[in-house]
Amino acid sequence: MSALVNYPRVRLLEPNAALTPLLQEILRNCERRNIRYDRPLVHFIMNLLSLDPQYELFMETLSADRRNHDDFVDACSNLLADDRSPTLITLRMQCFFLDNFFDKDEIVEKHARNLQAKTFALTKEIIDNDVITKDEQDEVFNKVILDIVINMGLGNPDCKDVIAETMRALNSVMSRSDKAKFVTLDRKDRLMALKDIREIVAGIRIFNKHSGNTANGMADLPKIIDQSHESTKSILQITLCEIMDKVNLLTSALNAAIAYDLRNRSIITLLPENITADDFETIKDLLAMYRQHEVYTRKLIDELASIKQSIDGCKQEYEAKLLRIHEAVQYRTAIPTDRVFVSI
Repeated sequence: MSALVNYPRVRLLEPNAALTPLLQEILRNCERRNIRYDRPLVHFIMNLLSLDPQYELFMETLSADRRNHDDFVDACSNLLADDRSPTLITLRMQCFFLDNFFDKDEIVEKHARNLQAKTFALTKEIIDNDVITKDEQDEVFNKVILDIVINMGLGNPDCKDVIAETMRALNSVMSRSDKAKFVTLDRKDRLMALKDIREIVAGIRIFNKHSGNTANGMADLPKIIDQSHESTKSILQITLCEIMDKVNLLTSALNAAIAYDLRNRSIITLLPENITADDFETIKDLLAMYRQHEVYTRKLIDELASIKQSIDGCKQEYEAKLLRIHEAVQYRTAIPTDRVFVSI
């Protein structure tokens, strides 16, 4: 998602410091009226309505002492008052989508940050502790194994078979002297070496799985991704069909109640006997709500198609690389890691 798209998203969702006096008044108003609210939605509604010139909110003159914006406070409070209002549901949908929709790169980056935060303490113990004895070295490499399994998604770290297989993969590329050298590195170099070890050991376990050897605890990721794609696609398509049924019904109802006056060149409403003007407005709000739902559902379908294309490309690249590795290592009992893990 581009910075141009991110900017209005952040601007609309974050609290506006200039509106803080009015925010406090709105929150007090909601509490007096027993109106349920959540702050992100309140910020979103306030930022949207502040753009409406009818409220004459001049940010450069708005201060903590300024309390003459009752219309604005009432408008925000009234929007929040009715949980079943199509308008509020539409705004809540917009707020949720802006706050939760991320493109693939953002999702990957966010996942990496979360994983790094969760494993920070473990990684810190590996790269910070001084190691002198053999037992201390073994303890460090037990933590290295856990670090590899968790960070590279190689299985359940509580499973003994997963740990044992990862240990065998590590021992196949690191001798006792290599391990002794690792624990003498300074903090920065040890962290860089740890990242390399993660990738090499994960690559060995993936290669073993692809070769039909044991791969305890490793999920069939391509299969899981394909199944998830098909399931998500089916849900979105069913949802879209349900939405379009509502959209078509409401559109037909509005079309039946609207006519064009050729003589006066104006649009007039011809309401059935049992339909009031308020009912007519509610129908329009409902149509806007379902149209908004349609837009977001189609956006997700388009994004899913893009993700599927990316998945297929990654799978082809993945299979091609594994094939090249098989060609490089066949009939050999040993091969340098730089021949297998070629720099890209």
